Amino acid sequence: MRGVLRDNSAESQRRFRAALALADYVPESGAASWSAQDVKYVAEQLVSANAEFQPLLRDALRPLHGQLLPELERIFSDPQASAAQRLSAANAFADYAASDTPRLSQLLTLATPEQFDVLYPLVAAASSPATVEQLARIVATPPPDTLGSLQRVPFGQQRANAAVSLLRLGERENVLPVFQTTDDPEALTQFLFRCRPRGVAAPPLLDCLQLASVGSHRVPQNTRYALLLALGEFQLDEIPAPRRDALLQQLADWYARDPSSSVHGAAGWLLRQWGHTEMVSRIDQTPAPYAANREWFTLAITVRPTDSPNSGRLAPQTFYYTFVVFPPRTHQIGSTADELDRRKDENRHAVTLTRPFALLDRQITFQELIAFSPRYADYMPEYDANPTDAGYGSDWYDSVDFCGWLGEQAGFAESDQPCAAANRGPRETRPVDVSRRGFRLPTEAEWEIAARAGARSAYGYGSDVSLLARFGWFLDNSGKRLHPPKELRPVTSAKTTGPWLCGWPETTDCQLRLSFRHSVASRFQRHP
Repeated sequence: MRGVLRDNSAESQRRFRAALALADYVPESGAASWSAQDVKYVAEQLVSANAEFQPLLRDALRPLHGQLLPELERIFSDPQASAAQRLSAANAFADYAASDTPRLSQLLTLATPEQFDVLYPLVAAASSPATVEQLARIVATPPPDTLGSLQRVPFGQQRANAAVSLLRLGERENVLPVFQTTDDPEALTQFLFRCRPRGVAAPPLLDCLQLASVGSHRVPQNTRYALLLALGEFQLDEIPAPRRDALLQQLADWYARDPSSSVHGAAGWLLRQWGHTEMVSRIDQTPAPYAANREWFTLAITVRPTDSPNSGRLAPQTFYYTFVVFPPRTHQIGSTADELDRRKDENRHAVTLTRPFALLDRQITFQELIAFSPRYADYMPEYDANPTDAGYGSDWYDSVDFCGWLGEQAGFAESDQPCAAANRGPRETRPVDVSRRGFRLPTEAEWEIAARAGARSAYGYGSDVSLLARFGWFLDNSGKRLHPPKELRPVTSAKTTGPWLCGWPETTDCQLRLSFRHSVASRFQRHP
């Protein structure tokens, strides 16, 4: 039978039946007679068998279970294994190691939602202070500085799963370290989308949000921001009725007054997700002058539209602009050496902002571009666009002209304009004085700083590409829908979406961005 098991030319089921017979025949004292290759083959055959028969097969292989567990653990977390095989490995652990709570707790940090459903009840039934301490230690351990970009993904996923497990076990404060980030938001991001599939309901998240709202120094800075995004996985009617009204009132207050740009953005996004668009619009259209202790501000600019040959003189219009402030400090830009699809000229290096700048939280719309120049109305039919969609057709020169026009409409003196009026005429090289506080295009360094939002990785929104479908800045779910469906096109296009506007007229320059290249990292880290 041993020969049949090891005969690679034999039919696989015949080899597996030989292993089943040997498992029943060979006593425990003969365990050493099973080679590592034997055990690997048996484990793979077990998890690949018909799920209906696996309990019988596991029972037949029970004398061998101690040797099978390491191979089953490998399959449990192997991304190359099928979902069915990984679930079968979880069921085998629930059968063979039901009383090994530390081992099952460790596996929870690697578990898919289906595996989690199998193992969590066993851990919860035998939970102890040691279990909580084990999971809390994983949550509180940040990635080592030497850890590569690719390795940071599973590391963050493991921390997120440990935090989810603690929430299910009734813990609150021990969860909070998962929100502590420096330049690696992977664990925070993964936590947001692992809660609901692994059985976390809204109340525990609300409990953590309440804990974070008291302003304790032990609460990481990103906690409220992250919890608001996590709550976005739930419908409003899933929030307990007694807590609903108070939560909505708190969200409106944070959106209108919280000094953090991330909390401001997350609160507004969540209100839009839950259908409270009128409340959001009122706040969006309420000017909030720049203040040194707030990371965002809102301008109201009344413009006199350029006369149209067809419509004649147009009435003044007021547009509202909310900007995110980036303070002067040293930033790291460029990609890490092990980043996928990295170009050779993307060297990682430090840049220092000597003055603050601010970036608009949306793109300029057709309505605004048409006010600047009626010819932009001609682009709308081609893309079935609405006036409130992102404007299309602006090249670099148009953007510079728009910046100057908007600055004039806002009342900037000519001495404040980064591009003087004399340089906004013929299409030639136009010198820009970045020390002036009017509207202008950002530099490449400023744009990358905003897009990376402090993250070292290209995955500032998490490594799971499916998150693009949830938080892509060009999709409806942002609430500020600006991009018509047909508008998306490669970033190399000479004429692309735009423009982007940025500014801080009280103290420094305002900026306009003409590009499709707004990274989800900046949207997700700053304004979801």
